[in-house]
Amino acid sequence: MVGGGGGGTTYYVSPTGLDTNNGTSPATPWQTIGHVNAQVYTAGTSILFQGGQTFSGALALGTANYSGVTPPTTASPLILGSYGTGNATISSGSSSGLVATNIGNITVQSLNFNGAGGTLVHGVQFVCSLSGSTKLAGVTLSGLLVANYGF
Repeated sequence: MVGGGGGGTTYYVSPTGLDTNNGTSPATPWQTIGHVNAQVYTAGTSILFQGGQTFSGALALGTANYSGVTPPTTASPLILGSYGTGNATISSGSSSGLVATNIGNITVQSLNFNGAGGTLVHGVQFVCSLSGSTKLAGVTLSGLLVANYGF
């Protein structure tokens, strides 16, 4: 559904993948959200989940995912989305579906976020804890279905 952004690597995630794979093609995808959360990425990275599939866990991305490398830029944003047919579903239970902390220039598209219902969490949450009046630019949300969260 979405392509790579600005020259970075595209990573694929599938329930039939393995976290020991390189994740750089639909034939060698990663498997878990935990593995996605633990990686270091460069500007322009795309992380695509297999469409029509459900992934358990919560996406939590922040400055640690860009330690020592160039963070996303306007020309090379971080893209989170789906590949193949349909939207992938992030089933986060009683946690927020996505928490992006201190990361600007991020596009989240063609994903479903589903919580456990009635919890005090957000489906998609952006946090800026940088000093002063710093704002995170370039946040784009498109084609999302966010359900069963409440605050």
